[in-house]
Amino acid sequence: MDPTQPEAPVLLTGMGGVLGAGLARGGAVEQWPGVVVAGREAPEAWRAAPFVCCDLSQPGAARRLVDALQPRAVLHAAAVSRIDACERQPELAHRMHVQVVEEFLAACPGRVIFLSTDQVFDGQAKELAEDAEPAPIHAYGRSKAEGERACLAGGGVVVRLPLLLGPAVPGRPARMGADAVLVEAARKAQPWDLFEDEWRAPADAADLCAPLGKLLERLAAADPAMRPPEPIYHLAGADAIDRYHLGQAACAAAGVEFVHRRARLAAWQGDPRPPRLILRCELAIRDLGFEPPDLRQSLARSAAAASQGRRGQET
Repeated sequence: MDPTQPEAPVLLTGMGGVLGAGLARGGAVEQWPGVVVAGREAPEAWRAAPFVCCDLSQPGAARRLVDALQPRAVLHAAAVSRIDACERQPELAHRMHVQVVEEFLAACPGRVIFLSTDQVFDGQAKELAEDAEPAPIHAYGRSKAEGERACLAGGGVVVRLPLLLGPAVPGRPARMGADAVLVEAARKAQPWDLFEDEWRAPADAADLCAPLGKLLERLAAADPAMRPPEPIYHLAGADAIDRYHLGQAACAAAGVEFVHRRARLAAWQGDPRPPRLILRCELAIRDLGFEPPDLRQSLARSAAAASQGRRGQET
């Protein structure tokens, strides 16, 4: 592969969810030149970008994709993102989070960005720097942590993301950010138990467009001096907030009556939940010009985008 060829694209996977829709809302379709989106279905939010149908769950699919497209760089976001799904299908989680990363790096050495998660940590630390040691407590976190190790061993770059905010995904209304889920439940007068002792630093997916675009640009550059200086970056919001107060703030931003109930993690009987995941973003601030977004502003933008989407469906 010759990454200096100007026609070589930048390959994106996993653009069909909240992250991909948010990146498109943030301007990635227009601002990221030469991208090709790959997946099982073409994401509606990325319909202006070239699309290649590919089922990455099949062994060898990532290698064949790189052989066909000869990309300058790869942003791998495709994932099994539900914790319970990873528990039920550990082989699929391993395939998507580890084997696909290894295949991409074997075919595109050193030019892969693996999007990981704050869920690789156990939630015991007050804050988490980029060099914090992963300590996952569930199947999703374990497979993502293993994917991180594979990415770093192959010379790729790991980007850990937080809880994501954003309205319903175009064409896939059941997929929505953490704020929109709570707003829609409140809109339907369906109260949920929200933990007042589970803390996150959420970010609107749209606010990740600029730093991820800059990282892709640097990784795809022919000049080795442009390569990102660090192997791991964090992109998260500026504000730490618990789930209960996130629900309150999200409903207030959307103008919806708050109906949810206050709860504590001690009462939770499901899969393990890290109590506190606050990613520090110093390296992204220094190297990528990232400005961690203000939570209230993010919620307001997400609510406005959701309102615009509902109006579009009504017309």
